[in-house]
Amino acid sequence: MSQSRTDKRERDKRYERTGRNPKASWYKRPEWAHPISGRRALQLKAEPLCRFHAKRGERVAATIADHIERHGYDPVKFWQGALQSLCQRCHDSIKQSHERGNRAGCDANGMPTDPGHPWSS
Repeated sequence: MSQSRTDKRERDKRYERTGRNPKASWYKRPEWAHPISGRRALQLKAEPLCRFHAKRGERVAATIADHIERHGYDPVKFWQGALQSLCQRCHDSIKQSHERGNRAGCDANGMPTDPGHPWSS
């Protein structure tokens, strides 16, 4: 593991112990996490199906209220930025890959949808 990745993990652990990590504290606040009136609950009520699956005509329940644009701990983007509903699998794979700059996904034949992918025709 690279030194920078190790440093980041240690920093994240330290933030979680001290409660100074904005991400850890913002996602736990009632304005976000309240099961009825929190921003997460309201998003999932308004859009109960995973948006990525819905684009493919599939019906999969959403469990995550995802910030469409990375908020980078900017309070305005976090609290007022646009959200989308995603299932855990899409959030942890497709969405995270997009945020890292990769264009993930494949068509019905298993071929990559990214035109820049080496397997694309």
